[in-house]
Amino acid sequence: MVLPVTFRAVTASVKNNQLNVSWTTEKETANSHFEIEASTDGQQFTKIATVASKTTNGNSDETLHYQWTSDAALPIAAWSLIGLALIPFSNLGRKKAWMLGLAVLGTVGLTITGCSKSGDAVSNNQSYYIRVAQVDKDGSKSYSKIVQVQQNQ
Repeated sequence: MVLPVTFRAVTASVKNNQLNVSWTTEKETANSHFEIEASTDGQQFTKIATVASKTTNGNSDETLHYQWTSDAALPIAAWSLIGLALIPFSNLGRKKAWMLGLAVLGTVGLTITGCSKSGDAVSNNQSYYIRVAQVDKDGSKSYSKIVQVQQNQ
């Protein structure tokens, strides 16, 4: 079986509390889009972003470079928690899901900023795992390698 996308490099980093994910593809066949997924344990992943393919029709024999940077300065754990919290509500209409997402995002943001501590003996370094899911035009997925990213809080 020929893979729809051949991944080359996948990297992830955190700077100024923003997650940056970059990847390169060597070839794309019947590619629809990419989904960036995050995990705190390397096992359970949650979609945190969608990135369109740079190809015109989902096919390319050229090397293509992609990059995504989170909009909000939220820790990666918050993105994962937001995604997990919204799973039971995935059948809501678009407007209701959007409103619920904003409510959850606001609550998580207030919780994160209101509960931050300084001077704790607990380590402020947290490891997270990122992977890129490639989604075919028929909906099937293949995955990049998993990369570990260290967030310094």
